[in-house]
Amino acid sequence: MINYIWFVMIFLGLIVGIFTGNGEGISNAIIGSIDSTVSFIIGLVGLMCFWCGVMKVAEKSGFTEKLAKLMKPILKLIFKESAKDEKALGAIVMNITANMMGLGNAATPFGIKAMEEMETTPKQTWLFEDGAYSIETAKQLGIKTIGIYDPASEKDQEKIRNLTNIYIKNWTEHKTLLKQIQNNK
Repeated sequence: MINYIWFVMIFLGLIVGIFTGNGEGISNAIIGSIDSTVSFIIGLVGLMCFWCGVMKVAEKSGFTEKLAKLMKPILKLIFKESAKDEKALGAIVMNITANMMGLGNAATPFGIKAMEEMETTPKQTWLFEDGAYSIETAKQLGIKTIGIYDPASEKDQEKIRNLTNIYIKNWTEHKTLLKQIQNNK
Protein backbone atom coordinates (compact mmCIF):
# COMPACT_ATOMS: atom_id res chain seq x y z
CA MET A 1 0.00 0.00 0.00
CA ILE A 2 2.78 2.43 0.91
CA ASN A 3 4.34 1.85 -2.51
CA TYR A 4 1.17 3.08 -4.19
CA ILE A 5 1.06 6.16 -1.98
CA TRP A 6 4.69 7.02 -2.81
CA PHE A 7 4.06 6.43 -6.51
CA VAL A 8 1.03 8.74 -6.52
CA MET A 9 2.88 11.47 -4.60
CA ILE A 10 5.91 11.35 -6.91
CA PHE A 11 3.79 11.13 -10.05
CA LEU A 12 1.58 14.06 -9.04
CA GLY A 13 4.65 16.07 -8.03
CA LEU A 14 6.20 15.51 -11.44
CA ILE A 15 3.00 16.41 -13.29
CA VAL A 16 2.45 19.59 -11.24
CA GLY A 17 6.13 20.53 -11.65
CA ILE A 18 6.02 20.11 -15.42
CA PHE A 19 2.75 22.01 -15.84
CA THR A 20 3.93 24.91 -13.67
CA GLY A 21 7.14 25.27 -15.68
CA ASN A 22 9.47 23.81 -13.05
CA GLY A 23 10.64 20.85 -15.13
CA GLU A 24 14.23 22.07 -15.12
CA GLY A 25 14.17 22.45 -11.33
CA ILE A 26 12.85 18.90 -10.95
CA SER A 27 15.60 17.56 -13.22
CA ASN A 28 18.30 19.45 -11.27
CA ALA A 29 16.92 18.19 -7.95
CA ILE A 30 16.87 14.58 -9.18
CA ILE A 31 20.41 14.77 -10.54
CA GLY A 32 21.68 16.51 -7.39
CA SER A 33 20.12 13.93 -5.09
CA ILE A 34 21.44 11.06 -7.20
CA ASP A 35 24.94 12.53 -6.99
CA SER A 36 24.85 12.87 -3.19
CA THR A 37 23.26 9.41 -2.79
CA VAL A 38 25.92 7.71 -4.90
CA SER A 39 28.69 9.53 -3.00
CA PHE A 40 27.17 8.46 0.32
CA ILE A 41 26.79 4.81 -0.76
CA ILE A 42 30.35 4.63 -2.12
CA GLY A 43 31.69 6.04 1.14
CA LEU A 44 29.58 3.66 3.21
CA VAL A 45 30.50 0.60 1.12
CA GLY A 46 34.17 1.57 1.31
CA LEU A 47 34.00 1.85 5.08
CA MET A 48 32.15 -1.45 5.42
CA CYS A 49 34.65 -3.20 3.12
CA PHE A 50 37.54 -1.81 5.14
CA TRP A 51 36.19 -2.99 8.50
CA CYS A 52 35.05 -6.36 7.16
CA GLY A 53 38.58 -6.73 5.74
CA VAL A 54 40.11 -5.83 9.11
CA MET A 55 37.92 -8.45 10.77
CA LYS A 56 38.90 -11.04 8.13
CA VAL A 57 42.61 -10.27 8.66
CA ALA A 58 42.08 -10.64 12.42
CA GLU A 59 40.41 -13.99 11.81
CA LYS A 60 43.10 -15.28 9.41
CA SER A 61 45.99 -14.06 11.57
CA GLY A 62 44.76 -16.02 14.55
CA PHE A 63 43.96 -12.92 16.57
CA THR A 64 40.37 -14.04 17.11
CA GLU A 65 41.55 -17.46 18.33
CA LYS A 66 43.82 -15.76 20.86
CA LEU A 67 41.00 -13.46 21.88
CA ALA A 68 38.70 -16.48 22.13
CA LYS A 69 41.16 -18.18 24.49
CA LEU A 70 41.29 -15.04 26.59
CA MET A 71 37.51 -14.75 26.67
CA LYS A 72 36.84 -18.49 26.97
CA PRO A 73 36.38 -18.56 30.77
CA ILE A 74 33.70 -15.88 30.53
CA LEU A 75 32.10 -17.31 27.39
CA LYS A 76 31.97 -20.79 28.97
CA LEU A 77 29.62 -19.39 31.59
CA ILE A 78 27.37 -17.82 28.99
CA PHE A 79 27.56 -20.42 26.20
CA LYS A 80 28.02 -23.70 28.10
CA GLU A 81 27.54 -26.13 25.22
CA SER A 82 29.07 -23.99 22.49
CA ALA A 83 32.30 -23.34 24.40
CA LYS A 84 33.44 -26.81 23.34
CA ASP A 85 33.22 -25.92 19.64
CA GLU A 86 36.14 -23.68 18.57
CA LYS A 87 34.40 -22.54 15.36
CA ALA A 88 31.30 -21.45 17.25
CA LEU A 89 33.41 -19.72 19.86
CA GLY A 90 35.41 -17.97 17.13
CA ALA A 91 32.23 -16.67 15.50
CA ILE A 92 30.94 -15.48 18.88
CA VAL A 93 34.22 -13.68 19.57
CA MET A 94 34.17 -12.09 16.10
CA ASN A 95 30.62 -10.88 16.76
CA ILE A 96 31.53 -9.49 20.17
CA THR A 97 34.69 -7.85 18.82
CA ALA A 98 32.85 -6.20 15.92
CA ASN A 99 30.21 -4.90 18.31
CA MET A 100 32.84 -3.58 20.74
CA MET A 101 34.40 -1.69 17.83
CA GLY A 102 31.00 -0.18 17.01
CA LEU A 103 30.64 -2.14 13.78
CA GLY A 104 27.10 -3.44 14.18
CA ASN A 105 26.66 -4.07 10.44
CA ALA A 106 29.90 -6.04 10.25
CA ALA A 107 28.87 -8.01 13.36
CA THR A 108 25.66 -9.34 11.83
CA PRO A 109 27.28 -11.97 9.56
CA PHE A 110 29.32 -13.22 12.52
CA GLY A 111 26.17 -13.49 14.62
CA ILE A 112 24.48 -15.52 11.90
CA LYS A 113 27.60 -17.71 11.56
CA ALA A 114 27.63 -18.23 15.34
CA MET A 115 23.99 -19.34 15.19
CA GLU A 116 24.84 -21.78 12.38
CA GLU A 117 27.89 -23.15 14.23
CA MET A 118 25.85 -23.63 17.41
CA GLU A 119 23.08 -25.21 15.30
CA THR A 120 20.41 -23.03 16.86
CA THR A 121 17.21 -21.81 15.30
CA PRO A 122 15.98 -18.22 15.49
CA LYS A 123 13.36 -19.31 18.06
CA GLN A 124 16.17 -20.56 20.32
CA THR A 125 18.12 -17.31 19.98
CA TRP A 126 17.93 -14.17 22.09
CA LEU A 127 19.20 -10.82 20.82
CA PHE A 128 20.18 -7.97 23.14
CA GLU A 129 19.55 -4.74 21.21
CA ASP A 130 19.06 -1.03 21.79
CA GLY A 131 17.96 -0.02 18.28
CA ALA A 132 14.35 -0.16 17.09
CA TYR A 133 15.23 -1.03 13.47
CA SER A 134 17.42 -3.97 14.50
CA ILE A 135 14.72 -5.23 16.86
CA GLU A 136 12.12 -5.07 14.09
CA THR A 137 14.43 -7.01 11.76
CA ALA A 138 15.15 -9.66 14.40
CA LYS A 139 11.44 -10.06 15.15
CA GLN A 140 10.76 -10.62 11.44
CA LEU A 141 13.35 -13.41 11.50
CA GLY A 142 11.67 -14.97 14.54
CA ILE A 143 14.50 -14.11 16.94
CA LYS A 144 13.46 -13.27 20.50
CA THR A 145 14.65 -9.85 21.61
CA ILE A 146 15.69 -8.14 24.81
CA GLY A 147 15.53 -4.36 24.61
CA ILE A 148 18.16 -2.43 26.50
CA TYR A 149 17.78 1.19 27.50
CA ASP A 150 20.13 3.53 25.64
CA PRO A 151 20.09 7.28 26.34
CA ALA A 152 21.24 7.91 22.75
CA SER A 153 17.94 6.54 21.44
CA GLU A 154 15.69 8.09 24.10
CA LYS A 155 13.01 9.00 21.57
CA ASP A 156 12.63 5.32 20.51
CA GLN A 157 12.43 3.80 24.00
CA GLU A 158 8.65 3.40 24.03
CA LYS A 159 8.73 1.72 20.62
CA ILE A 160 11.60 -0.54 21.73
CA ARG A 161 9.72 -1.43 24.94
CA ASN A 162 6.65 -2.43 22.88
CA LEU A 163 8.61 -4.42 20.26
CA THR A 164 10.79 -6.55 22.53
CA ASN A 165 9.93 -9.72 24.41
CA ILE A 166 11.77 -8.35 27.45
CA TYR A 167 12.91 -4.80 28.22
CA ILE A 168 15.54 -3.84 30.79
CA LYS A 169 16.46 -0.36 31.92
CA ASN A 170 19.94 -1.33 33.18
CA TRP A 171 22.11 -4.36 33.90
CA THR A 172 21.24 -4.40 37.60
CA GLU A 173 18.02 -6.11 36.52
CA HIS A 174 19.96 -9.25 35.54
CA LYS A 175 18.27 -11.49 38.14
CA THR A 176 14.79 -10.68 36.93
CA LEU A 177 16.06 -10.91 33.35
CA LEU A 178 17.08 -14.56 33.82
CA LYS A 179 13.65 -15.38 35.26
CA GLN A 180 11.91 -13.61 32.36
CA ILE A 181 14.00 -15.54 29.82
CA GLN A 182 13.07 -18.83 31.52
CA ASN A 183 9.37 -17.84 31.37
CA ASN A 184 9.60 -16.86 27.66
CA LYS A 185 11.09 -20.14 26.39
